[in-house]
Amino acid sequence: MSLLKPSKQRKFVNESLEFIWLAHVNSSNKNWQIIVLEEAELYCRNLRGQLAENIYRITCVGANQGIRVIAITPCMSIIDPLIIRLCGQRYHFRLAVEENSLRKFRRYYGIDNARVVQHLDVGFCLYYLNGKLRIVNVPLWEKRLVMLAK
Repeated sequence: MSLLKPSKQRKFVNESLEFIWLAHVNSSNKNWQIIVLEEAELYCRNLRGQLAENIYRITCVGANQGIRVIAITPCMSIIDPLIIRLCGQRYHFRLAVEENSLRKFRRYYGIDNARVVQHLDVGFCLYYLNGKLRIVNVPLWEKRLVMLAK
């Protein structure tokens, strides 16, 4: 993916999500699936365009079919406001000092929360759910090694 031009990446992701949607909807196995869009600013910049129609569909009604989307982006200012509104849960880790991202964050959460999120320590984030904000600690993930005795 990293070797593709952004337009080809968007096309590939859109086609892949269409395939995942059709396969999951037509499947008798309805286990939940989670789709992670890392560097979401590449795919979620304009959700109203043709190259994002499957992202839009899965984000809007994917939960009805057992599909969830996680969008990860370092820059809030360059993603479509529609994806922010569609996300029922949001985790905001330490916010960079990029002025456009700060401005967008302030519009959604207010000046006080913008100040708080700029000074969060590693592992802490501002968590949004059902219109309420709170600071939560996300523990460091550690791989557990199991040693087998001979």
